[in-house]
Amino acid sequence: MNYSDRHGNRYKKIPLGSNLYAALRVAYGDKKISGKLKNLRIFKNAAFRIRTRTIKRNKNQTDKPEDAWYSVVDHLIERTAG
Repeated sequence: MNYSDRHGNRYKKIPLGSNLYAALRVAYGDKKISGKLKNLRIFKNAAFRIRTRTIKRNKNQTDKPEDAWYSVVDHLIERTAG
């Protein structure tokens, strides 16, 4: 599957095992995603059920103080609206 990125690279290959590919599968409703160009605008104005994880360590694997912890989206579970 290919997509167009914001840096002017018209087409890039999305690896089947990537997080982006998994997110596109959720966004498109678990339909089989063909090799056609997929538009990433499907994520705009849409609502998703997500799983988050808390980052408690820095890149050197040392603990951060609790007030410096933050959360990131681990993966999309399902599309709920949009």
